[in-house]
Amino acid sequence: MKTQHIRYRWIIPAILIALGLGGLSLPPAVQAEDEQGRPSIVGLWRVHYSGDFVFNSFDQWWSDGLEWESADLAPGALCQGVFKQIARQTVKLFHVNWNYDLNGALIGYSYETQIDTLSQDGNSYHGTYHFKDYDVNGHLVSEEKGTLSAKRLSVN
Repeated sequence: MKTQHIRYRWIIPAILIALGLGGLSLPPAVQAEDEQGRPSIVGLWRVHYSGDFVFNSFDQWWSDGLEWESADLAPGALCQGVFKQIARQTVKLFHVNWNYDLNGALIGYSYETQIDTLSQDGNSYHGTYHFKDYDVNGHLVSEEKGTLSAKRLSVN
């Protein structure tokens, strides 16, 4: 019993310290500004694509350069990507997803690039997209290009 009491004396302070240190930084999803205090693309967005391909999506951008998107194209239309800043309030995205036929069979994959520019107030962005669709053997089967616009979604 005495050994158990000593262990608990150390566990509770350790948990409190971990909680305190964890609270020093905000989760990336709420960091809507970059290091210079300018609006950042980090956050949750509702996106509308138009051009060769028309659809809507919800897109999440993280401060570590990762991105994730769910689109209204088909059940399970999920994509992931990486991005980097290429100019003030402008990012370049490289994004991938698997493609399936109407029966759910894998038919290939897509690579997408985007160039997106954030508005001055940080509540919207616009850009261009370029999809390249490949079959399961890596042969290019189609390309789609167009524009996109997004509105920031927030708790408020």
